[in-house]
This record gives sequence, C-alpha cells and structure tokens, in this order.
Amino acid sequence: MKEDVLKLLAGNNTKEDGIYIPQDLESYVDKLIQFSKIIAVHEHGAFQGFISYYKNDSQKKLGYLSMLLINKESQSFGTGSFLLKTAIEDLKKELFSVFQLEVLKTNSKAINLYKKFGFKTIKENGHLLLMELELKTYD
Repeated sequence: MKEDVLKLLAGNNTKEDGIYIPQDLESYVDKLIQFSKIIAVHEHGAFQGFISYYKNDSQKKLGYLSMLLINKESQSFGTGSFLLKTAIEDLKKELFSVFQLEVLKTNSKAINLYKKFGFKTIKENGHLLLMELELKTYD
C-alpha cells in the first residue's frame, strides 16, 4: 500500500490539486502508516484512493482527518463519500465526539464534500480552513 499512496501523492502534491505536503513524501507516508488508520479503495485491480485519519486522542474523543485523496480518473463517482462515511462510522463506533480537518480554502470540491457530510468551518488560518463535524452516537 505504501507505494500506491506515495505514487498518488506524488502526482497530486500541488496547491492547485488541493493537496500540498511541504516535506519529504516518503517520511510523511511512513508517519501515516505508523500512526493513522488508512482505508484504501482498489477497483478493477487498480488503486483508486485512500483516507487517512487519526483516532489517537481518546481522552478528548477527537478524530483528525489527515488525508482524503482519490485519483483524478476516479473522482466524482462516490469513492470519496464512501471513504469519508466509513471513517465517520468508525469514529462513532469508538464513541469519538468530534472529527476535524484542515483544507485549503481553494479546494472547493473537497469543501463541498465535507459540507455535505455536515462539517462546519470553525476557524480560518491563512490559506486553510479548520472544519469540524460533531459526531452523534446513539447507544
């Protein structure tokens, strides 16, 4: 999976694409693999994309989306929605109460997806928006 994630990131690591990792991509991916939960989608034998999120703040019950990336040919077919919904359900199952993310202000496609799922902007920080979703769990 590491090679698939690296290849996808390398081909999309520009502010224009809505993703920009200003550090060595291999060390970034190693960090994701070691500390985050990654869910990947493969269709017809090809890597379509992935979501990576942290659920290691169990005291505050805060999850944090680090990356949602779908290859360009597979966008607009519901893969991103599927992955985001899967992550939200996973966090709810573990009784997390908040899911946060940062997104470039210029990434309107991602912002619209997050808003569709109920994320709200809680802070603007330069070229980034901090968005948050309150997770309601039902016992």
